[in-house]
Amino acid sequence: MNKELNAEQYRELIKLAQEGDKFAMNDILADMMQYKMRTMLYKYREACTAGSMIDFSDLQQTFLIAVAKAVNEADVEVGNPMVFLLSKGKWAVIDVLRSSYRRVIRQHCEECGATTRLNEENGQPVCPKCGAKGHDKIHREQFVNQDDGTILNTVAMQVKSTEDMTSDEELIADFRKRLSGKKLEVFDYIMLKGFDRDGCKNYIKEIAEKMGVGQANINLRLRAIKKELKEYLAEIEEMDRYIESKLG
Repeated sequence: MNKELNAEQYRELIKLAQEGDKFAMNDILADMMQYKMRTMLYKYREACTAGSMIDFSDLQQTFLIAVAKAVNEADVEVGNPMVFLLSKGKWAVIDVLRSSYRRVIRQHCEECGATTRLNEENGQPVCPKCGAKGHDKIHREQFVNQDDGTILNTVAMQVKSTEDMTSDEELIADFRKRLSGKKLEVFDYIMLKGFDRDGCKNYIKEIAEKMGVGQANINLRLRAIKKELKEYLAEIEEMDRYIESKLG
């Protein structure tokens, strides 16, 4: 492919791919590989250096698989479907990085002294041994794998990758994982499909029509989402303090 595709070309290719055109799908993936993926994933490369549990080629594969799956989910009539594909690919990569991060971080309970894998309920750390709850009682710490003699020096990089996930786009991706059911559906209409104040005359009404519910129902979901967002941002502040203490 000699020239990078623009948003409108993506819209047409996605339409064709959704109709079963394999060549259109190939063009989408080729453009992603040649032009867009490198930029999207560049800042995560340092989390994949020698000794890391993650290989950069795995992140690239994860990105492309997510993009391919997202083609059939894209709504070509609303918003920018190219951005939708990019977001799906990036979220999938962030999921992999976050999962790796969780594998090398443990939580320590001040109440009973137990050190366990990260365990949370409603955004709060909980000790699976004694049930103690809250950031004042549960602290996170680096985990050293004694069996293979490898101190997971990639912890610092993994933590830094998590720290890097503080751009708006990445925070949205991380927060989205906390939602489910109708709340997730409403969130996706607004954040992914373009049903927002900028894209719609009455976004509440249009989302309600799409979901087949009343506007009051959408407002109820929005209030619940805002409540969860407030709790999530408070946790981010706690995580920032933890990261800063580890990185000096």
